[in-house]
Amino acid sequence: FEGFEALVCQVQENYDRILLERQRSVQQCEGLQDADVEHHDDEVVFLYEAYTREVGTSKREGAPQLADEEAVRHMLIELSLLAPDGVESTEIRSVFAEFDANSDGRINFKEFLSLVCKVRVLIQ
Repeated sequence: FEGFEALVCQVQENYDRILLERQRSVQQCEGLQDADVEHHDDEVVFLYEAYTREVGTSKREGAPQLADEEAVRHMLIELSLLAPDGVESTEIRSVFAEFDANSDGRINFKEFLSLVCKVRVLIQ
């Protein structure tokens, strides 16, 4: 049993190390501040993977970005922050516009993290 406990401990240490390395990679790649990562510490990698999966592999002008309200709706449904029939498209458009900080019609990952925080507050 002691050998099993040691193995589980070693696996947990390896997982924690890999997760930290991945968080640092996301932070560097997306230009996130330490506060951004700390606020989403337990989920930044999960959110990033979901985000990049939604935007696909095509890159326009650098880093991938969500390009419309429907993509945001899909992401919020995937993250269980929105019921499939829960919000009108005008509300999604409004939230999209609010977090499109540079008004370029796209939401980068940092803007997406802010949007997720806002939606979580709204649904509570």
